[in-house]
Amino acid sequence: NEGDEQDQKQVSVTVKEDPTSGTSSFLKYGSLAFLIVQNSSHVLLLRYSRVVPGDCNQYITSVAVLFAEFLKIVFCLITLLFLEQGPISLYKRLKADIWDRKWDTLKVSIPALCYTLQNNLQFVAATHLSAAVLQLLYQTKTLSTAVFGVIILGKSLRCSQWLALCILVVGVVMAQGSQRAST
Repeated sequence: NEGDEQDQKQVSVTVKEDPTSGTSSFLKYGSLAFLIVQNSSHVLLLRYSRVVPGDCNQYITSVAVLFAEFLKIVFCLITLLFLEQGPISLYKRLKADIWDRKWDTLKVSIPALCYTLQNNLQFVAATHLSAAVLQLLYQTKTLSTAVFGVIILGKSLRCSQWLALCILVVGVVMAQGSQRAST
């Protein structure tokens, strides 16, 4: 019994740091920076491309959406290739997550189709609205996502999140008011 007690006293737990925590942090903040730049420039470039005189604004919007999605998938595949540390691991991961889980892939395709429709409708809006109004209206998807998350999914939001959503709504209403006043 004395030996057991000594063995129990000598047992210690060693916590090792995750070797990928630096990589994870880089991906997290790198992705955040990329999304900030992408979302900020998206509406401005979209609006500019629709109002610039000449042949530039005569492109087919569905092709532009297709190429935007193509660039996103290339970026995601490169990131996954980096994370999976090789093309074979990447293939196995994609096969397991997409092909082997057909039902989940099908369920995700419904919002993806809605997203594609939304992207095509953005080009119509960019032709008729100013960049500031378009950006504000584009951000209403944040409001609708939050409201549906509360109603359908039963999520709860903190007071600061509700305040941010209210500020967003006020901005959208003010932008709509200024848009109507200028027409």
